[in-house]
Amino acid sequence: MHLRLPDSGSLIQALFSPSGDAAQPPSADVVDDVTPEQLAAAIAAMVRGDIEYLGLEHGAGFLQAAGEGEGPYEVQVTRDGDIFHDVAGGADKDTMTRIVTAYLRRDPSWRDAPWAPPLDW
Repeated sequence: MHLRLPDSGSLIQALFSPSGDAAQPPSADVVDDVTPEQLAAAIAAMVRGDIEYLGLEHGAGFLQAAGEGEGPYEVQVTRDGDIFHDVAGGADKDTMTRIVTAYLRRDPSWRDAPWAPPLDW
């Protein structure tokens, strides 16, 4: 799974190589084979307002979240890149974190959010 972030230069490098000895991601805005720890760092950066959004890509599927602080966060998902489903009314910080983390783990519980239109997959 790939993590897509806004091109934030040194912020991205700081998030993913804090000791300075890890290689910078091949593209400043995409992290291949993202780990739960990297995702948690990106979520924390978004909550702080350091980045505006994050996205997880898996094949043709894509989940993205945008917002800051306690929210609300806009959370969208698509299976085929064509029809986007939104969390109705937005999501608070904890709900956004649960959805994004479950999606990374490929845990189907992310589907339990109030998607609009409802998921049919």
